[in-house]
Amino acid sequence: MKHKHHIIPKHRGGTNDQSNIVEISLTQHAMFHYCEWKLHGKRADYVAWKRLVGNLNDEELVYQKLVIGGEKGGRKTKELGVGIFSLSKEERSKHNKKSGKIGGKIGGISRSEKKINACKENIKKAVKVFMENDTTEKAKERGIKGNKSQREKFEKEGKTIAEQIWIITTPNGEKIQIENLKKFCRENNLLPNKMCEVGKGKWKQHRGYSCEKIRKI
Repeated sequence: MKHKHHIIPKHRGGTNDQSNIVEISLTQHAMFHYCEWKLHGKRADYVAWKRLVGNLNDEELVYQKLVIGGEKGGRKTKELGVGIFSLSKEERSKHNKKSGKIGGKIGGISRSEKKINACKENIKKAVKVFMENDTTEKAKERGIKGNKSQREKFEKEGKTIAEQIWIITTPNGEKIQIENLKKFCRENNLLPNKMCEVGKGKWKQHRGYSCEKIRKI
């Protein structure tokens, strides 16, 4: 199975233009992200590499995504010049020194370190609760019930699920008619549930692709 890889990653300004996309194997895709991570130290490449080689558990994935979100928020705060970045360098320096002194008096570690440790513990608790209440078996059970309900509805209408077809619009504007959305997503490195949400109008696109569900006459 071929994977579509962004030559310049989107998190470094790359686009969905065809000139920036290359088809490679799963192993090549993993190695590309590993090399990008080693060269540029971007956490997004580390996560992509780990996921492609299947060496990332749910807890670490949630943690890494939260950290990436925090890093993006920090960069945006700096760009907009709000929060602590609304202060001058001298004022920020005084603020940091004051925080350091307070942190030194409280337990021997800085206040920022305490916040990070507390966040890690909260993430672990959140992941544990999620895993306990939304296991793979429960998700699978919901899927089976959903499919059964859908089949019963189509049977009453004298139709089958296979009679559904999709019109896919690719990132370069090309329209494709398909009958198996899941297979198309697997071949183009897309998430089927996200594409279904696009088809329902919840999202405008997923990784540059949009779709519309129709039926055969």
